[in-house]
Amino acid sequence: MSPSEVRKIIPGLTVPADPDEFPDGAKELLRLDDIEIVHRHFRVLFYFKENKLSQVTVNLKKPAGFTDVMQVFESLTEVLRSKYGKEVSRKIEKGEASSAGRMNTADATWMQGKTNINLFLISFGPTDELNINYQMRLAKEAEKL
Repeated sequence: MSPSEVRKIIPGLTVPADPDEFPDGAKELLRLDDIEIVHRHFRVLFYFKENKLSQVTVNLKKPAGFTDVMQVFESLTEVLRSKYGKEVSRKIEKGEASSAGRMNTADATWMQGKTNINLFLISFGPTDELNINYQMRLAKEAEKL
């Protein structure tokens, strides 16, 4: 899908003033600043490469500590299971405490056709991040095997 095709089917998209870019050249060209999922607010970033949609990232806007973000992770896992079935992988790691803080991660992955869906949480010290990534690239690489 091109940016104009995505705009036609998703209302409220804007062009970001501070677009993100990946090392592979995919660039954030569209953004949905607020959507409510599992009673929490998220931002949706649309990345394009060669004028084609290559990744959609959904990130939690206001994380509030590992325990809170882990509850959101579990709620999203249930929602994604209801849509895509059981995840193909899932891992939760609670790190050791250090002077810099404790790093905790949680990760779950689904495959749907040629799309990889990854739910990822990282919590390190005062920083908590929760993303859902929809990507085509890994599934395309698997076709070469």
